[in-house]
Amino acid sequence: MMWPPSAGSVQGGPFRPLGRPRRERPLSEHSLWPLVLAALQAGHLNRAEAARKLRVRRATLDDALWAVRNGGASELGGD
Repeated sequence: MMWPPSAGSVQGGPFRPLGRPRRERPLSEHSLWPLVLAALQAGHLNRAEAARKLRVRRATLDDALWAVRNGGASELGGD
């Protein structure tokens, strides 16, 4: 077998997505979002703990927090 494999020889094609799919619904729709956001702002939680409570990736939480800081609270976490 030659490397790199041609597109026909790789099962699923050349651009097969890896890992878990990105979150479809905005994080602002999560029932715990206001509570977790308040705890983050008060310093009771760090970002890793907040992501764990919301059961989302840390990158998703970081995107949502960035949107809150920059005034885009209506577009939290969706991709």
